[in-house]
Amino acid sequence: MRGRIYARTGGRVGHRLLAVPCLLLHTVGAKSGAVRTSSLTYAMGDSVRKAYRRRMIAVVALLAPAMSGTPQEQERQAWTLVASIVGAITIARALPPGDEAQAVLDAVLASAMKVVTDVGGTLADPGFS
Repeated sequence: MRGRIYARTGGRVGHRLLAVPCLLLHTVGAKSGAVRTSSLTYAMGDSVRKAYRRRMIAVVALLAPAMSGTPQEQERQAWTLVASIVGAITIARALPPGDEAQAVLDAVLASAMKVVTDVGGTLADPGFS
């Protein structure tokens, strides 16, 4: 989705994800000849890492109050949730398009919603789009 928006706007929208720049990589399969486009993030030194860290901490701070337990446990659970979501997206992008890739995303989404709903938490709009 983000890659399509990026491409349609000539990179004006979607170039940065959580303050980290990205690019669109176009490839052609050597055997299949299938044309693929992947959105890749890249870092440009410490300033980008610091900006990324600030945004990730903001995401975790947004999620933590929706978790159960002490503040330290909430933060740990929020980092776990963020890592699960990022991992699911990475796995789904690595799989061929189809049912398996969608199943990975659906499973993590259901799990994430259960974690938040089980403790009665709610999430505000983070405004990161």
